[in-house]
Formats: sequence, structure tokens, C-alpha cells
Amino acid sequence: MAMLISMHLCFLNQGQAEQDAEFKTFLNDQRQRQAQWQKELEVSSGEAEAAYRFLRWCDRLSLILAQRQVPVGGRQLDITHGPDDQLYRVYRLDCGHLGVTPWPFSCKKLTVAVDACYLSQLQFATNDELRAALADAPRKTVEWTFAKP
Repeated sequence: MAMLISMHLCFLNQGQAEQDAEFKTFLNDQRQRQAQWQKELEVSSGEAEAAYRFLRWCDRLSLILAQRQVPVGGRQLDITHGPDDQLYRVYRLDCGHLGVTPWPFSCKKLTVAVDACYLSQLQFATNDELRAALADAPRKTVEWTFAKP
């Protein structure tokens, strides 16, 4: 998992390395660590990249869901390329469930759920302030059902 987190960190911050020499050194160190982890895990760079594409796919889909960005009216929203390098899209079905094309799941229907915290404040001065707000925030379980059309 450390290798995938490191790969994601490098992806998310690749632009910042151009502006900050110290950060560029940090990211280069991360890439060296990734190569070492691949060697230790006996994973090829292609296998590592496919695993990372899967992580990115999951991350992007979770952001789409959490931010309520699934379009209506039959329109589709790009998720990202999956581990098979195909572009996946999410959309809302007429019944309210969500569809993904191409269908990536082995079952015809599945429901995913998360516990959501609802914060009334958008910014926090400190991590402690954020932690306190999260501890006191109302929680609700949010579910999405994916169905193969």
C-alpha cells in the first residue's frame, strides 16, 4: 500500500516539483522508493502501474460520489482510465441507481455505503479545530447502488 500511496502523492504533486527544488528532491526520493518496493514485492512496473490506475479509479469515483457530481438526464461523466487502460464513465439510471460503462463489476448489482460527517464550517485554523468539529458533527450513512443496465 505504501508504494501506491507514494505513486499517488507523486501524481498529485507533480506540478509543485517544478516550483520547489526541495519538493522535487522529495518526489525523486519517492520514485526511488517505489522502484525498491517493486523489486521487494516482485512486481513489475507495469503491474504497479495497473494497480495504481485501479487506486486512482477508485479515488476519482469516490470523489464524484462524495461531491454529488453524477449527472442526470442520461449524461455520462468520465471517471478515469481503469487498470485495463479503458476509460470508464458513471451515469444515473432512470431508476435512480448508478451505472458504469464499461461495467467493471462481477455482480449485476452492488451497494456501497460510507459514514458521512456534515460540517457547517468550510475552513479550520488548526488540525485540532477540525478534529473537534468532526467529533461533534452529525453523521449519516450514505449509500449508492450500482446496477448493470
